[in-house]
Amino acid sequence: MLADGPENTGGRAPRAILGANVEGANAHNRRVILDAIRVNRAMSRADLARATKLSKQAVSNIVDELEREGMIMAQDTVAREVPGRPAVPYVLAPNGAYAIGLHIDRHEARAVIVDLCGDVVVRQRARLNAEDPDRGFKDLLDLLSSTRKDAAVLRPELEARLVGLGVAMPGPFGIDEARSVTADVYSMARWQSFPLVSRLESETGLVVSLRNDAAAATMAEMIAGRLHGVKDAVCLYLGYGLGAGIVINGELYNGRNGNAGDVGLIPAQPGCESRPLLERLATLAALSESLELDPADPEFFTVITQIAEKSGPEYQAWLSQASREIGWLLAMTELVFAPEAIVLCGSAPQALLDDLLERLKAPGLAEDRPRMMRGLADIWAPARGAASEPIGRSFSPRYSALFKK
Repeated sequence: MLADGPENTGGRAPRAILGANVEGANAHNRRVILDAIRVNRAMSRADLARATKLSKQAVSNIVDELEREGMIMAQDTVAREVPGRPAVPYVLAPNGAYAIGLHIDRHEARAVIVDLCGDVVVRQRARLNAEDPDRGFKDLLDLLSSTRKDAAVLRPELEARLVGLGVAMPGPFGIDEARSVTADVYSMARWQSFPLVSRLESETGLVVSLRNDAAAATMAEMIAGRLHGVKDAVCLYLGYGLGAGIVINGELYNGRNGNAGDVGLIPAQPGCESRPLLERLATLAALSESLELDPADPEFFTVITQIAEKSGPEYQAWLSQASREIGWLLAMTELVFAPEAIVLCGSAPQALLDDLLERLKAPGLAEDRPRMMRGLADIWAPARGAASEPIGRSFSPRYSALFKK
C-alpha cells in the first residue's frame, strides 16, 4: 500500500502536460490524459486530475470515453492507507491503436508494427535496391504488404486501428543531388527527387511521415530507452552514418526540412589532415572501409559484432579515430545545448558502443558535462521510433492545437 499522495507513482509527483479547462479543448485534454498515462505507466483518476490540473469531472468524463473506445483499460484497485475509496489505476490498452515503422537503411529495409504501448507486434527485413529508387520502392511495398499480413493474423483488429506509417531514412533531406557532397549510395541522394511519401500514401492508403534515422532512433530512446521522461537531451546515433536527435522541452526538434542534427556532415576537428566529414571517420562506413567489408553483405552487422568482440589492431585504430572525433563533437554539444542527458545509441553492436564510451570518459571542455550514457544498440530502433510518430501525431498533446485559426 502507498501513503497518501499519487497512488501509482511511487510517491513521486507524476509527470504530465497540463490540460485546459476551457470550452472547445476536449480533443487536447483527451491527448493530455493519454500522454500522462503513457509517461507514468498507470494512473488513477485522482492522479490524473492532480497532474493535469483538470477538474475531477472533466477527467472522469474523458476516462469514461477512452475506456469505452478501447484506448485505456482499468487494472485491479489499489488500497490506500488513508480513508477513501480504493484507487483504480488505468493503463493504455495495447490494441487501442497500431502503427507501422519503416527504416530504409541503404542496402536493407526493416519494417515493424507496434501497438499503442509501443510494443512490437511483428517485424520483418528485406534487401533493398538503393541505387534505383523505382526498383527499391517495389522492395518496400513487398515488405510492407508481408508485414501487414503477418500482423493481421496475430491481431485481427489491426487494419481497422492502423493510424499511419512512419518512415526513417538517412538525411539530409531537400538537397539537390547534383550539389550534394555525398551524392552516392551512402547518402541515398538518388532518393531525394523520388516522391517517396506521396507514393507510399497512394499505395498503402495510410498517412505517411518521414524523419531521418537519427531522429527516429531518438524517438525510440524516448519511448523505451534512456530518454524516457527526459525534457532536454541530445542522442548521438551511430550506424553506417552519424547523426543526432535533439530533444527540447520533451519534443523532438526537426529543423528546416527535418535536417536538425545532421552532424555527420560537420568537418572533422581542426588538426585532422584535409578535414573530411565526421561520417567518413566515426561510423560503421569508415570501419567497413578500413577492413574492406561489404556493407551490402546480409550478415554485415553480425560481422561487425564479431570484429568488435575480437578487438584486433584495425578495430582499435578505428576506435581511436572515432572516439577522438566523437569526443570533440560531445564537447561542442555540451557547450551549445547544455542538455540534461547525452545518449550514444546506434545500429551497432553493444560491445562497440561500450568501447567508445570507455574512451570518452576523459573530461572534455565542459567540466560539469553530463556523462554520456549508452542507449539502445539495436538495428530495429529507428523503425520502432519511426512507428511512434503516427501514434504521437494522433494521440500526443500539442499546445498549438488550442490556437488553430
